[in-house]
Amino acid sequence: MPRTPPNPSHPAPGDLPFVVHEWFGSPGDPWFYVLVRLRGGAPELADLRELVRSRWGPVPRMRLRARPTPTGRRRGRPRWFVADGPDSKQHVVAAPVPPGPDALRERVGELLGEPLRSTVATWRLYLLSGPEVDEFAVLLRVHHAVADGVSVIRLLERLMGDGAEAGVSRPGSAVRRVPPGPASLRGVPATAAGVLRPNARLPFNGRPGEGRHPAWVTVSAQTVRAARHAAPGTARPTVNDVYLAAVSGALRTVLADRVIPGRVAGLVPVNMRAADEASRIGNVVSFFRIPLPLTEPDPRARLARVHAETARAKSIGQAAVARTAVEVAARLPLHVTRLAGLITMSAGHANTSCTNFPGPRTPLVLLGRPAVELIVAPPLMGSQNVVFGFTSHGDTFTAGVTTDRAHRALADRLARALGAEFQKLAAAAAP
Repeated sequence: MPRTPPNPSHPAPGDLPFVVHEWFGSPGDPWFYVLVRLRGGAPELADLRELVRSRWGPVPRMRLRARPTPTGRRRGRPRWFVADGPDSKQHVVAAPVPPGPDALRERVGELLGEPLRSTVATWRLYLLSGPEVDEFAVLLRVHHAVADGVSVIRLLERLMGDGAEAGVSRPGSAVRRVPPGPASLRGVPATAAGVLRPNARLPFNGRPGEGRHPAWVTVSAQTVRAARHAAPGTARPTVNDVYLAAVSGALRTVLADRVIPGRVAGLVPVNMRAADEASRIGNVVSFFRIPLPLTEPDPRARLARVHAETARAKSIGQAAVARTAVEVAARLPLHVTRLAGLITMSAGHANTSCTNFPGPRTPLVLLGRPAVELIVAPPLMGSQNVVFGFTSHGDTFTAGVTTDRAHRALADRLARALGAEFQKLAAAAAP
């Protein structure tokens, strides 16, 4: 096992809430995942381990372990140790898939339900192979304290691309601060007012239970492009707006037999990297809290309302305000940091998380085997027992839903409803 030298670095403000969440035993877990399905026969485990060692070994954040500070003023607070290199047996493992029509998804759900600890490993890569000779997959689970969604896609590009440099900055290096301007200052009261206005509690909001169940649906890039033109008037929604409108419509469809007594909102991560930080590995992220218009029956009107809400969040600098709040909380006692995290992930603040991982900039190829599909999901934390993930690879988008095992039927229904919503929006845009 690689030696762990004494070079501790305290987690950056964006990392700390996720370590604290784990250490205090808060509801759910701070691990998210990316599943990559590939064409061809599975490689040898030893070959994959060697590739990981050579491609990810130089990235400090892929060698992190969390430890408590043993003495001094910061006693008990988390700190990072950087190991000499990835522990291949701990980080890269084989996970055989049994035969069966839905065996891969079931196996992924089993693996996602296995507990992992940041003191042992902050990520794990599974090689998933079964009786099929022309298809396999790799599943990457990452502790959110180590990386955000942008980081993970960049790491996959490094592993399954040309190995170009990405994210070799020190793990504790500070995030570039953008001085607050008039927009972000205006966002303080608006953001605070939103926090003080709680959401309705949906049937699935509660402490995540045991196990995990992923479900997903593929959507063509042509459908997503067409859906962007579905909003009435001159509005030009983004791909993320289309995705959030589809989530809203899917929730409305699945919860059709229930009365929604108040506002519903989603937590939407926002990339805070500057233009010259595109390959930075870490948590350089904030979030919007976007109301989801479940009570709106018209798909085009739902898209228009989502677009208006995201445009407003951008105009008032909501993400900058949220980032500052996270940085302040990280400097306070750990129980205050924990409380801030619990409030952020509570149903009263956000019923679900809706993450849009940017697709790879070039097609992924692992040891000569091309990737055919990516599936992603944020963690199940706090009261969020249903979360949504969205990404692309080539000409295909994938919209995913992840729940605990007790809500597996709900995840399957939501995935089907998501696919239908994208089709409705594309059809609504047709002349």
